Amino acid sequence: MENIQQIHPENIALFELIQSGTKPVVRINETIFVDSFLEPGMKARVIGCQHDHLDSWEFVLDFSEFYEENKQYMTEYSDGLNAEESGRVPKRMKESVYCSISYHPLAFDALDEARLDLYLKYQSEVPEKERATNSYMHWLESKVLEK
Repeated sequence: MENIQQIHPENIALFELIQSGTKPVVRINETIFVDSFLEPGMKARVIGCQHDHLDSWEFVLDFSEFYEENKQYMTEYSDGLNAEESGRVPKRMKESVYCSISYHPLAFDALDEARLDLYLKYQSEVPEKERATNSYMHWLESKVLEK
């Protein structure tokens, strides 16, 4: 994981989980930017994350598996049509969301509590200085194989 100097306390666990390669399910919250297809309440899976600029990060959200469920959250635009009716749904059912991880909570919240809890268990069992040699995936494999 990149060396992060400052990170908002509400973002730490979810950000580190995403950085570990896990693709958690999230719910979009009220801080999502207005021009986004995504609306508060919608679900998506975080499939990518990369540093963009300064403290801004790009999170790629895939909402394809939740598309039907998300329709109930589609609001009307100024033309009176929602995203589906007006053809504004991204073609690949993915949208990039740019967020500061340092100063504000992310524009989405973890729904995958079991995955988040498992990652927090990894953090509590593996000291930070050992994580470079004992990655989250390695730790998970060892837990599965010890059963």
